[in-house]
Amino acid sequence: MADLEKLARAWELDFESPLDEGIRGIVFTPIAHGVEKCESCQSGDGYAYHDPTVRFEGDLFEGLRAVAVAIVYGFPVSRLQSVWSINQNMLHGYY
Repeated sequence: MADLEKLARAWELDFESPLDEGIRGIVFTPIAHGVEKCESCQSGDGYAYHDPTVRFEGDLFEGLRAVAVAIVYGFPVSRLQSVWSINQNMLHGYY
């Protein structure tokens, strides 16, 4: 379980863009466990993603760690996927 102090500090973080209210818990709980979040979207009309999405950065096992934390805390998880992006004809990732 997360240290309560770390969890409280995670909830006090400010993000460059305001964090969507619908996914605050699934964003802050993994952060309290040391998982680094880089992007999130609650989804819906006018949003970038069709499904609620939280993107984390890290090595091969960081996604598994984020999913494990989400499941332990009762957050719904439907998919884990790895992504590579292409920027200026260069492959970036894995995210």
